[in-house]
Amino acid sequence: MRVVTIALVFVALAACERGAGSQPEASETPTYGNGDRGNTARIVSLSPAISQALALLGCSDCVVGRTPWCLSLPESIPIAGSLREIDAEALLALGPTLVLAQWEGSNSLDDELSRVCEFMNIPLRRVHVDSLSDVREMVALVATLSCAQSQLAAQWTAALAEATLPMAQADIRTLIISEGDAYLAFGRHTYVSDLLECIGGRNAIERTGYPSLTVEDLLAIQPEMILFVGASPADAAALDQRLVDLGMPEVPRGARTYAVDSVAFTPGPGVLQTARSIRASLLARGAVDPQAVPDLSLPQPEVTPSDDLQPGASP
Repeated sequence: MRVVTIALVFVALAACERGAGSQPEASETPTYGNGDRGNTARIVSLSPAISQALALLGCSDCVVGRTPWCLSLPESIPIAGSLREIDAEALLALGPTLVLAQWEGSNSLDDELSRVCEFMNIPLRRVHVDSLSDVREMVALVATLSCAQSQLAAQWTAALAEATLPMAQADIRTLIISEGDAYLAFGRHTYVSDLLECIGGRNAIERTGYPSLTVEDLLAIQPEMILFVGASPADAAALDQRLVDLGMPEVPRGARTYAVDSVAFTPGPGVLQTARSIRASLLARGAVDPQAVPDLSLPQPEVTPSDDLQPGASP
């Protein structure tokens, strides 16, 4: 909190020098892109997922601040903090007309961000990005910004609808994991699990959130398919062989474990790419696609996950 505290003192002194007699009140209704610097939006994004949407919908030129993990935006955009540390002085210097952040629940850092934005009279909009529905709503919100190209949002929405069409014979017990100190699973009601279930698959675990699993847990669960997020095809094949060596029976068709691109770590527009990867994996395991999915892909922002980044979490 040291950065926030020092910066707030700086801001308070500046306000006193201007003769400000009272703290300014935050606008109840944010006026996206209509601040006192003209009609051009000046956006600070404190979420890699939101930044992905801003980049996809043509808003990169309107972004004046980002986090170090917003890799879908140009590197030239200044760092304005993250949800781990808020740099109030940087926010003031950037003069944003809107701050977009990922909802992390009620915690001291969220409270600090609210206090800073209210003090500086900067509209703040937080969004949930836990579920697939949340991701859709977040993209729809970004599409309302004055700098957004709304037709790109419509194309992305149509492409996602196509990519999540239900498949036949897809009711395959599927475990979705990533690797760290332990295997971290995508449980029920997470955005990747929602993708799987929309397509017709079934999450092999009933727990919600992101539970940690050991190899022994994997053997006990006995999944029919494993989606290995962030792994290479070689890593997926190695895990397959390891489980067979430990006594898990081989699957009758295809492999058990399939690599899924690391874009799945971010609950943003890249879920389109993840949906297609899940679909291809289910096809390899014997599911039937009732109709060919047309290629409506949009350019995908390159996302390189940080070691500090957890699935669905924004720093």
